[in-house]
Amino acid sequence: MMANDDELEMNMLQLIETNRKWVEQRQMELLEKEAARDRLIKECEGIRNELSLMVAWLDKVSGQHRAKGESIPVGSGDNNQEKISHFTQVPETTPEEKGDIELRGDRLRDEVARILLEVYPEGLYYRDLLLRLKERGYKVSGKDPGLNLIAHMTHDDRFQRGDKRGVYVLSASHVNK
Repeated sequence: MMANDDELEMNMLQLIETNRKWVEQRQMELLEKEAARDRLIKECEGIRNELSLMVAWLDKVSGQHRAKGESIPVGSGDNNQEKISHFTQVPETTPEEKGDIELRGDRLRDEVARILLEVYPEGLYYRDLLLRLKERGYKVSGKDPGLNLIAHMTHDDRFQRGDKRGVYVLSASHVNK
């Protein structure tokens, strides 16, 4: 009877060890998949920003004006139109809806990108950017809104410093893609 108990204990230890290895492998798999997902999410955000900028530019040069949320056609006969139409929506707000909206984060950077796209390839002094935001009914919060604006722009690869201090331009790589 003793040998049988030893065998059961040995089998249990092997089972435990096998399951621990399995758990470790699955945890590694999960970490890899989550890292891949995060990379894809970041890529999708970049593509959305590029689409938004290009749609704004196309509308500007073609003289078209879209209603809020209206999408642009993406290729003729595209079977994926339903899947991709929400990526090409123009998320601009009408002046009536704006009031005195405080911008921050992605929304602030997207609006600055729109402004810089309008003057591309020229740049604007950061105080001029603040004025244009104000003209559109937006404000930047903080003790020094100008410094806050610069802080937001320096961490976004869509923007780069111009030839002069305090001047920012839209990076060419985000216009020509």
